Amino acid sequence: MVADMCRCDYLRDPWTSKANRAEKYIEPVLAALWAMRELGQEDEATVAALIARLDFKDDPKWVTGDVVGALTDLTGKRFGYDRDAWRRWWRSRNQP
Repeated sequence: MVADMCRCDYLRDPWTSKANRAEKYIEPVLAALWAMRELGQEDEATVAALIARLDFKDDPKWVTGDVVGALTDLTGKRFGYDRDAWRRWWRSRNQP
């Protein structure tokens, strides 16, 4: 449970790395996204954190793409980059 919370916490940190051409980025948010997908971590806290991450305007488009990919893999939904569609789906899913 503690490990799950830590991976979600990494999604709250803003992207601050400068573009570095073809080099790979070693960033906690990327490791967290990879781990969430690989582990099939589809709990409510993770999905909520991923949807919230879509609102980070300073993320490079490819980081947002990784978030969308994780959401798609974990939920089976295909809303792409449509932030509003993800939020509507999430709200409707949590209503009684």
